[in-house]
Amino acid sequence: MGIKLILILTLLMGCENFNSEQEKESPLSIYMELPTENGYYIYNYPIGSPSSYTQVKYNTDELTRVFWTSTDSFTYIYQGITITEPIINYSTYSNDDGDGQQLVYIYQDHIRDTLDIIGCVDENCEMIEFIVN
Repeated sequence: MGIKLILILTLLMGCENFNSEQEKESPLSIYMELPTENGYYIYNYPIGSPSSYTQVKYNTDELTRVFWTSTDSFTYIYQGITITEPIINYSTYSNDDGDGQQLVYIYQDHIRDTLDIIGCVDENCEMIEFIVN
């Protein structure tokens, strides 16, 4: 009887720890190392360049997966097929300190536009906007 009680308590305690970890929300803070103006980050597009990149940085819990997307996109033609992709996509993992970064693609059509970046950890999403000058 004593062994059964120990097994039941071990299972219950193990499940309690598992459930409390699942309910934990990971904080997410995203930012850009760009100048700001009126609450917007400002990216100065390199004159004469057909395309460019900037980066978004973030902080969250250590070794956490961050998913990326944007409502803004770019379009290109590959083997006769028109393809449209978001300016930021895929996912990245934070390092042991919870820091990370992801590249953002920008091309000439984005000049004088305000673009958004969305990063998500589980259901917790953050958005920032930047202007391309």
